[in-house]
Amino acid sequence: MHSAGYNDKTWLDQVGNPHDENMTVDEKIDHPDALTLEDTMTLTDPTVYTAPLVSAKPQVFRLQLPKGRTELEEEFCVPDEEFSFNQNVRDPAGAGVARK
Repeated sequence: MHSAGYNDKTWLDQVGNPHDENMTVDEKIDHPDALTLEDTMTLTDPTVYTAPLVSAKPQVFRLQLPKGRTELEEEFCVPDEEFSFNQNVRDPAGAGVARK
């Protein structure tokens, strides 16, 4: 997945590392088994950094389907769909997960 069109008004992290409108982000998502996604990101911003920044290790997402569901349906990732997504996917999937 390739993303572009960022503006320079945000930071990359809590430390305040910058980027500008030339930044692109490429994500490689692997699916090693039925309930795991691994996301490796490469950030390229030739104006600010001399070389692409590649995540040191993949971010791992363990999928937990809501009780009684056997498949995960595609959802739109837009602000006006957030309530529906939370109600139908996130909240049921997080039920029973211990929070610290």
